[in-house]
Amino acid sequence: MAKKTQAVFVSDIHAGDPDFSSGRKQLLFEFLEKYVKEYAHSLFLLGDILELVQGDLNEVLKTNLDFLLKLAEVAQSGTKLIYILGNHDYSFSSVKELRIMLPNLEIYLPHKQKLLIRGRVTDGKVEEKKPVEIYSSAHYRQVAGKTVFIAHGYEFNHYFGGDPDSFNLITKLGGILERVAGAKADDRFLHLFDSVANAFWQNVPTPALAKYDPKLEYHLAARDISGFEIKGGSYKKREKPIDYVIFGHTHKQMNWQIHDDVLNNSGEKYGTYINTGCWVIPRNGSDFTVINEKGKFDNFKWTEKGAVKTTIKL
Repeated sequence: MAKKTQAVFVSDIHAGDPDFSSGRKQLLFEFLEKYVKEYAHSLFLLGDILELVQGDLNEVLKTNLDFLLKLAEVAQSGTKLIYILGNHDYSFSSVKELRIMLPNLEIYLPHKQKLLIRGRVTDGKVEEKKPVEIYSSAHYRQVAGKTVFIAHGYEFNHYFGGDPDSFNLITKLGGILERVAGAKADDRFLHLFDSVANAFWQNVPTPALAKYDPKLEYHLAARDISGFEIKGGSYKKREKPIDYVIFGHTHKQMNWQIHDDVLNNSGEKYGTYINTGCWVIPRNGSDFTVINEKGKFDNFKWTEKGAVKTTIKL
């Protein structure tokens, strides 16, 4: 067995979603067996691993017991599992403030903390960030000598400015549509909602946001996290930026050098924003991110031929 020198990050498996086929599960099992067990000293599960919004809990657990057992097998092989919950892993009304710490397993349920959250984008301007108290599993940790901030990413959705109840309602509506109208209905609903919300809340055509695209909210969040820290009811610039900000949630794998001027991708450099991508939607493979023992990162896809390094086009 190869020396386990890597921290591996995955998100958005959505086991229990009708979109997550038996073929995708088989690919996942091969990834866990042939890659994670061989090379990963840690496997970070960055949310939406299960699908408890669009699927019945008992049914999801029954049909994915083999997946949970496979994760237990991975932990027994010596790979530490770190699981932070996403917005499809639980209901925001569920029990909070809970930690489960076992010899090779950490599970982080949301706890109340202050994060820098932006309000809606209106009148051609990106509203100023402010500390907002919100339930989140997000946290900082050291990985191979790098300071890393990990979160699922729903916390920073600009529509709701840190209001999880509104976000939870939209998520549940998508789940109901999927159960009633088929596996793709929720995707169409959320795409329509996104288009309408952009028109009303973001004034995309205005000159100040001529370069706006859906990644902006997460790039802004990554800049705020990497470059600033909360002090009491306000915030100040960090003396040393956070090295990596890693999200899931968007289902779009990427990496981006964080700049102070986000709209123009210029100015002072901070850390790096990384998105792990997803497993539930087929895109010539399933996505994961690796940080090696030297603290360098790479994005990959897992295919039937194994791990393939991803070229990110921004």
